[in-house]
Amino acid sequence: MSPVTCRMPAAAISRARRSIGDCAQMGLEPNTPLGHAYLIPFGAKNKAGQWIKNVQVIVGYRGLIDLARGSGHIVSIAAHEVREKDTFELEYGLEEKLRHVPYLKGDRGAVIGYYAVAHLKDGGHAFDFMPNSEVLEIRNASQGYKQAIASAEKYKKTATHPWIDHEV
Repeated sequence: MSPVTCRMPAAAISRARRSIGDCAQMGLEPNTPLGHAYLIPFGAKNKAGQWIKNVQVIVGYRGLIDLARGSGHIVSIAAHEVREKDTFELEYGLEEKLRHVPYLKGDRGAVIGYYAVAHLKDGGHAFDFMPNSEVLEIRNASQGYKQAIASAEKYKKTATHPWIDHEV
């Protein structure tokens, strides 16, 4: 077997070690099919204007769910999409209300938003809603999404990226 040559500078290797340690402290497994967390290489300019390599931990949604469940305060957590033909009522304030009845008689229409609900150990609940327009703003600001689109245009191919492949 031939030796492996590492093209990462020592500082990036040190950051990668810290990132792995961060994952271990949180009880998350990086870069596995569990989707807990991801060690992502990034290129960035230093103060001298030179490009350097670095590694950053990105906690996946599954990791966030595991962390929330591990807190002991959450019994269950779920997320759902809301579509145009669904019955959806949302009220914030002192008497919060969330009611969602999916349309079951055919095409439900376009996605208008998403929400998550957590059932708490003390019997309460917490929820939040995000309109699709806000989700798209986040997607459009994502470096990974921008790079996937730029690469697809450059090489004249179909873009592949989680924001594209798994878009509802």
